[in-house]
Amino acid sequence: MGEFKKFIDEVTLSAYYRGANILQYSDGGGELYISFQVLLKFLEEQVNMKSNGKSIVKIDWESDKPYFAFSTSVSFNLLKCYLYNSYVPTSDGAFSQSGVFTFNPFNTFATPSTPPPFLTTAQTERSGKINGINDAYTKANATEKVYRVYPQVGNINYIYLNAGFVAEQMTKQADAADSAVSVRKLLQGICDEVGKALGSINDFQVILDDDENILTIIDYNQKRIKGLADIEGSQVTTIKAQGLGSFVTSISTQSSITPELATMISVGAQANGNKPGVEAVSFSLMNKGLIDRFYVEKSTPGETDKTDEDILAKSEKERSTKYEKTREAYIIFIANQKESSDKVFFKSTDKLNLENICADFYKTLLGAFTNNKQTSTSFIPVKIDLSLAGMSGIKIFQRFTLSGDVLPYTYKDNFDFVITGVSHEISNNGRWITKLSAIIALKETQ
Repeated sequence: MGEFKKFIDEVTLSAYYRGANILQYSDGGGELYISFQVLLKFLEEQVNMKSNGKSIVKIDWESDKPYFAFSTSVSFNLLKCYLYNSYVPTSDGAFSQSGVFTFNPFNTFATPSTPPPFLTTAQTERSGKINGINDAYTKANATEKVYRVYPQVGNINYIYLNAGFVAEQMTKQADAADSAVSVRKLLQGICDEVGKALGSINDFQVILDDDENILTIIDYNQKRIKGLADIEGSQVTTIKAQGLGSFVTSISTQSSITPELATMISVGAQANGNKPGVEAVSFSLMNKGLIDRFYVEKSTPGETDKTDEDILAKSEKERSTKYEKTREAYIIFIANQKESSDKVFFKSTDKLNLENICADFYKTLLGAFTNNKQTSTSFIPVKIDLSLAGMSGIKIFQRFTLSGDVLPYTYKDNFDFVITGVSHEISNNGRWITKLSAIIALKETQ
């Protein structure tokens, strides 16, 4: 019990952690929230299995973990999580004492001038560079207009989780057939629900770095953050896929089209790839200049417009109308999270679940930012699997290109491959094979 109390005191009182706080509702009710960093720290220090004083699989709670967000990002389901957004601003919590007990802003990263003691010099320098990306986004969008929406880099550590939601997820895991709670499944379940609450523009995944035996959380959509790849040090290497000197033993490709992706491609095939609820600008850009020779004229029941120009104009008008209605609902929701007399305007009986509204709004914004090149384009759904002669040091999210003798000519110099999976295989005869799974992505300059 003494160790547990020490842990609570540490994460509550430390000026850097700001690990727990309460949202007080207007009718007197309230909810307790803990930061994602505190949950990870608790699992690492109080739950994780150790050997000789060291974790068998370390849970990374220290390092800052970037994810794609907007300047006005908030949570749309306070029963799951909460974001303190100092720009909007939402409530900084019921307890405030010299900045110690307030929530940390969602886009907080360590700075070299005041580094936390648990980060290495390299990690602190990396966080400082991420701060630079946020500063550049802010400077590029500086305006007198209040609450301008622009891309920001959020920190997964400072997504605050509803304590009741975390307990519910633990109970859900314990209901499995073997009554065992898997840390990885628990975290992934939390990540899936948090992703919905934040607008469904993130893909939070719990991954295990086999080389360093560290479990961490990555937003797969951090690829949209321009310049982050350079900070992560992901220098692009060209792999010679065949011929003399190649160490590739096999190569295969495949494409899997989900119903959601099929919708994106269909929308992207038209003149306007950006509609509320669907962000298909990347596919629309790929199809720029192409003509649909099968369905030259398109119309829906009751409309007389048939040319692409007429359809585009009408589509844009409908999109703008729906966008404005969604934006109004978004503003009202943000206003209800602002603080008044140490309370938010919500009542404890409110359902607080408007995830569909933010999904429509955020995806429309995402398409707009992709269209004007403020964010990187999304992945094209082509997966490649490589088998190489044994090689260590390869990590998820590093990039590589393939020599031009394998890819079609139109792919030359336009695409990279981003590694999504690494595994190793050693046969009985001592042969070592490294297997890579990667997905193709447009270069940031495209």
